[in-house]
Amino acid sequence: MDLLQKPGSGLPGDTSSEPKLPATRLLAVERDGNPLRRRGYVSPYIGKVAPLDAGALEEIARLAAPSLSPCPGPTLVIGMTESALLLSWFLAARLGGEVDLRFTTREHRQPIRQGVRNNAAGEVHTFLEPHSHGPVHSLSLPSGRTYPRVVIVEDELTTGATLRNLLLSIINVADRYHVVTLSDRRPVSLRERLHEEMDGLGIELRVLDLSNEECLPGQETPDGTTPSPRNPFGRPGEILNSSLDDLSRRWRSLRPGGLYAIGECVDVALAVWESFPASERPAFRHVTRSPWLVNGGAVTSRLDLIAPPAPRHFLYNWTTSLPSRALLVGEASTAAIAGRLRDLLLSREVETETFEVPGS
Repeated sequence: MDLLQKPGSGLPGDTSSEPKLPATRLLAVERDGNPLRRRGYVSPYIGKVAPLDAGALEEIARLAAPSLSPCPGPTLVIGMTESALLLSWFLAARLGGEVDLRFTTREHRQPIRQGVRNNAAGEVHTFLEPHSHGPVHSLSLPSGRTYPRVVIVEDELTTGATLRNLLLSIINVADRYHVVTLSDRRPVSLRERLHEEMDGLGIELRVLDLSNEECLPGQETPDGTTPSPRNPFGRPGEILNSSLDDLSRRWRSLRPGGLYAIGECVDVALAVWESFPASERPAFRHVTRSPWLVNGGAVTSRLDLIAPPAPRHFLYNWTTSLPSRALLVGEASTAAIAGRLRDLLLSREVETETFEVPGS
């Protein structure tokens, strides 16, 4: 049964570790049903606990870009699902030079082991996220392609285990790896251990913690060039272009005040959202698989979206003051979730339409 949870007591605010730079601040959350990782953090700007804040995400990109000046050849930018997808999208748009933006995904089910396999779209690199509600990740890259530099975007680092697994999976893609994170909460011993391991493999690894002012240079930010359109999942061109055209038409027809991107399906939604003047963009919300408890702080309410066999999804901090028309964007794997969300919003007198991005 779908529930709208009311505020309750929970995890207190974490003021002792509040980052100095407001755009990079994280909110404390308590994880639901995950005894291996009871506490976590979430950015207030990426659409999960409130509508997306484009100004804050652009500020984050401006903070990171000076440390990632253009290099000869293309840069591979990797956004980690789900919380770093929006961060990496904005950062990729800000970087100078040629950028190949790719998202990791849980959608393509792989054997529970690390490795690489080939398909028609290229190489699929598989790695594990320990202590996760969806531990198996994959990353599709062009077969045999190498890059002068790889930039990995994360919202936060806690142990670095997932980062290490990804690095080992793509170790032959580049010699230089830069990690951009809103906050690096790893113990010093774990940081040193990973750097020593990468040094032993001949890999240059730099981690940029945006919550630490001392790590940020004072130089000018490069004038980034935005790939058009960005295609982080490597969708076939005809599918991507038709999806963008079709979603734009649906947008103009409905004129929604709210746009809901479900799960990992943020690329098509963001591309269309960005194509409209800022004054016409609706509130962008990210419906997520991340299970958090209502804690009366970062999370004041939770809509549970349950439609087996799809994993549970959640909509946090929804209020009746939101616009009365909404457009829901997902994929075949989240169609049932979109249906549940549509029913819930309709029951609260929100007119909705669903848009499913075709599979490849």
